[in-house]
Amino acid sequence: MFEKYTEGAKRAIFFARYEASQAGAVMVDAVHLLTGLVREDSPMLEWVTGRAGVGADIRREADRFRVSDTPASTTTTMPLAPGARESLDLAARDADRLEESRIDTQHLLLGLLRSEGSVAAMIFESLGLDLESCREKLASVDLPRSGGISAEGMTEIGQTMKRDLGTRNVPAEMLRSIVAEFRRYKALGEGAMKQLSEAELHRPAPGGGNSVTSIAWHVAGNFNSRFADFLTSDGEKPDRDRESEFEKRAPSRNDLMSHWERGWRTLFDALADLKVEDLGGTVTIRGVTHTVPEALHRSLAHTSYHVGQMLYAGKAMKGADWLYLTIPPGESEVYNQNPTKEKPGGG
Repeated sequence: MFEKYTEGAKRAIFFARYEASQAGAVMVDAVHLLTGLVREDSPMLEWVTGRAGVGADIRREADRFRVSDTPASTTTTMPLAPGARESLDLAARDADRLEESRIDTQHLLLGLLRSEGSVAAMIFESLGLDLESCREKLASVDLPRSGGISAEGMTEIGQTMKRDLGTRNVPAEMLRSIVAEFRRYKALGEGAMKQLSEAELHRPAPGGGNSVTSIAWHVAGNFNSRFADFLTSDGEKPDRDRESEFEKRAPSRNDLMSHWERGWRTLFDALADLKVEDLGGTVTIRGVTHTVPEALHRSLAHTSYHVGQMLYAGKAMKGADWLYLTIPPGESEVYNQNPTKEKPGGG
């Protein structure tokens, strides 16, 4: 894939993988390519922008896109996110258009800035840089080059990365953690429903909000729509009637739990079929494209939001009889001595 890349461009991509891991990401995205360029060719960036020390400014803005404060371990096989792939494709096209036989660091930056709605363009604009002027400079052939990094320096960097990154399969860990978090919220929702009578399940939440039954019905309906044929069909199925999920209904507890379980089974079956390489793909929801990780995290956030509503409604109805499913009020210090609920499946 990288046969046409100069050594400098290859190093920038090498650094991008490291930057992604340090930002807690599981895929190399456009923002990591940009910070990889900062590491490899700051003089080029300063010449293009006309601003000394612009690399530090770019890093500060890029920090806003961090996934986590905890570095993730990875390997050189960390996949490229769609945004990064698009930027590399644009870089290759620009090199061809300029009749240059090799793809260099300025082509990588030009690809990043040309990509529609790219994070790199957003960062440049947030720093008050003139995007069009930068693009024009990058399209010139008389660009000053940096001296690069010596072979000894690359060896030292490689050893540091190997020590820092190890051999963990981070994408697989991410999938496992998502499945575990979904199971956590399933258990919380069921813990709330078990404490309520059938009449309480169907009772509107305080302020005329949705009943626990309506919320559970909606969560299951959402799973059935989003995760049936997850990778191959749109997440908003044509036969779904979302509005009806919130209609007042009073099913038996058994019927409610059967509907709830069907939705969760659709979700978990889809997650069980996912492979690590699927994380580099995309799906659509209502015709809008999402990366697979975006769709998974979106669904997880949606689930936690509604399960939180179920717990709130249940507590409001049961009052002092409510059995807390998380840390009870006033018991934080006691819990901190034995934190059993920090991971899914905890006590």
